[in-house]
Amino acid sequence: MSTEPQSTRQTNDLRPEKTIFWPAVLSIVLISLPMLIYPKASEEIIGAIYQPFAAKFGALYLWITVGLIGLCIYFACSRYGDIKFGEADVLARAKNTSVDKLRSASRTKNPSIPCIPGSP
Repeated sequence: MSTEPQSTRQTNDLRPEKTIFWPAVLSIVLISLPMLIYPKASEEIIGAIYQPFAAKFGALYLWITVGLIGLCIYFACSRYGDIKFGEADVLARAKNTSVDKLRSASRTKNPSIPCIPGSP
């Protein structure tokens, strides 16, 4: 029996969570395996799915993708880019890491570096 508290033991455990990992692996295998076995039929199915989108929306869906990537960059560089998710003990472990050093360096040495969360 371990003498570590439950929360410490839980945060130091780097094994993947089985309820998330195995369904994801199974989904990928169930989709990929038939595509590897029947590539011509898979090409026809994917083409049948893609063609209506390409015919109806043209390049619009590509521009929407570019716009959403731009929106992600905007949020990362704005005041919302410094929001931290997670418990306090997990965030405390992130202190003095390379990311934390990069943030502090950007504040002191070169404050003109854009898009680093936490920079002024």
